[in-house]
Parts: sequence; structure tokens; C-alpha cells
Amino acid sequence: MPATVKTVLAASQRYAWPFQGPVNYTAQITLDVSAFYAADSAWVDSDGFLKPGTPVRESGVPISAASQYVYGVVIEPVRIGWNGTIYGNTAAILNAADDIQIAVATLGQVIKEAVEDNMGRSMDDNEVKAFAADGSHLVLLDYALNT
Repeated sequence: MPATVKTVLAASQRYAWPFQGPVNYTAQITLDVSAFYAADSAWVDSDGFLKPGTPVRESGVPISAASQYVYGVVIEPVRIGWNGTIYGNTAAILNAADDIQIAVATLGQVIKEAVEDNMGRSMDDNEVKAFAADGSHLVLLDYALNT
């Protein structure tokens, strides 16, 4: 089954494009959907979509330590939260959801402010350090977006 990509109508529902320049060298990984629940993480929106710019490890889980490296960044919102009845981002929904294949960008420049806008929170120290760790081919740009 193909992934569902979020279609938005209102400007308030739009996500910022998290990349500066082209998105190169995409890779397909299996996402461990249950790993993306945390009450304060904001990785997944209320409709069950993983937000663009979310950094992930090659194993398909979020960054949780500074010693890890960012393998890829989610390119566009992809629905991951579905328990067979409803969509969402609760622990019960994400734990019941099947792991899925998603495409991530593995090389390029990622705009920190855009990722933080999409997530609705500041990136934590582990996430920031993981962009600079050996193995990551993504550069985290720390400058303000022109709005």
C-alpha cells in the first residue's frame, strides 16, 4: 500500500520546506512507527502524519542520543498513525500501527528553524549534535527563515 501524503488546504496547516537547495540521495527505510510516540516530541501531528524535517536513524527510529547520527530527514508529511479504526498520534494508535517504508533525504542542507516550526518545538541537544556526528551527510543550517 502506498504511503498517504498529507494534503493541506488552510495556510495554517502547511509545513515549512525543511531543505536549503536540492534534496539528493533519497533512501527507503522501514520506519518503526511505535518509536515515534512521546508526549512532548511533536514528531507526529494530530492526524497521524510524521512531520517533514524529522531526523531519523537508519534503523527507522528517532534520534535519542548525541552519539547517534542522522541518517535521513523526512521529506514530506507521511501518515503513520493508523490503528485500523482511527488516525492520530496517541501511544495506543502508534503502537498498533504497522511499520512502513518511507523515503528520507540522506544528503543535503536542513534548515533548523523550518524543522522546529514543523515540530512546534526546539530541537533537543541530541538531535542537533546528531547532525554533526560521524556518519551523517546532512548539514544543519542555523539561520532565520525569510518570512
